[in-house]
Amino acid sequence: MKIVGMKMETLKTVNKIILKITFILSLFLSLWGFTQNNIELNTILKQLKLTKKQCELSLIVTKPFPNNKNETIVVIPEIAEEENGYYEFHSHVLVVDTKTNKIIHKYYESAEDNDWISDAVMLAEIKIDTAPYMVGKNTRAFGVRVYFYNQSKPNPYSRESMSLFIKKTNVLNKVLDNHTMMEYSGEGDASCYGEFLKSEKIFIMTSNKTNGYYDILAKNKFTSITNNIDKNGKCIRENEVNLIKSTLKFDGHIYKKIQ
Repeated sequence: MKIVGMKMETLKTVNKIILKITFILSLFLSLWGFTQNNIELNTILKQLKLTKKQCELSLIVTKPFPNNKNETIVVIPEIAEEENGYYEFHSHVLVVDTKTNKIIHKYYESAEDNDWISDAVMLAEIKIDTAPYMVGKNTRAFGVRVYFYNQSKPNPYSRESMSLFIKKTNVLNKVLDNHTMMEYSGEGDASCYGEFLKSEKIFIMTSNKTNGYYDILAKNKFTSITNNIDKNGKCIRENEVNLIKSTLKFDGHIYKKIQ
């Protein structure tokens, strides 16, 4: 029993070390990204009336706007609540002038609405997706992807959701809200036996229009994974793959899946 207890304590210690290393690495990459894109964080935060202490610096990301070196996309998670490893974040999605760091377009959403919560399922990473999501002939959207995961080996779970934004005058309009692009879950014994399901989605813009914006074809790849031990004692994996297509249409405010 003492040996088991020692192993559990060692595992907890290792997990804490991994979390600290991940945090430091994420913070370094975030600050390095600001340097590479010539973005001055303090200048942007001042316009938002925020300080660095009010933000989760390790999750802040920047990326040049596609085909426009004069503009940079910035995503800032503002800490709304923090208690014993539990976090809620307000979201600030911005387009700034690369040279002056002046905010040109912005979108704000409170923690009550954006689902940016980090607890047992941690909000681990935010990414800016600048694939050519041409929702209109001359209207290009960009994506903000948010990745969550837990640390359970017998009951793993991870999810990545994406929202799409377009520029309108001095604001950003959200045209797709927290759409699940990847999800993985299952149950096993952490050594071999287990059943898991993974879904991975890609978007293809179509030429059909609804309420002025092109429909989106979503191709969802479902992979059912079964792990068993064969007669030779070897752990084997069996995969069953299915592809399901669906269509997202713009209802005048947001893209929604058509049943």
